[in-house]
Amino acid sequence: MRESMVFAFVPSRIGAVLLGSMGGLGLLLAMVGLYGVMTFVVSRRTPEIGIRVALGASRPTILRMALHDGLALVGAGVAIGLAISVLVTRPLAAFLESGAPPAPPRAHCAA
Repeated sequence: MRESMVFAFVPSRIGAVLLGSMGGLGLLLAMVGLYGVMTFVVSRRTPEIGIRVALGASRPTILRMALHDGLALVGAGVAIGLAISVLVTRPLAAFLESGAPPAPPRAHCAA
């Protein structure tokens, strides 16, 4: 019985591995992109940072300024990603085993 069931779940497993690999690749691409954008933003603001340091700004203030820009980008990315994931959950549910419901939208926010 187990041997016959293994073949029944092959399409589901292939779909899960494929989607998981694409998700991992997307995460890697997002990390590299965020690093590039943050490097670009900080390099453009280097003269401003230098002037702030010369006028007496503390290190935590400068760090907070740079992180604020980064967190704004991350927040926008998370909002867009959650919206897209909610929209594509239903079509991708075809790859799930029969009878397994797709996750509700609040499950996306918990992850």
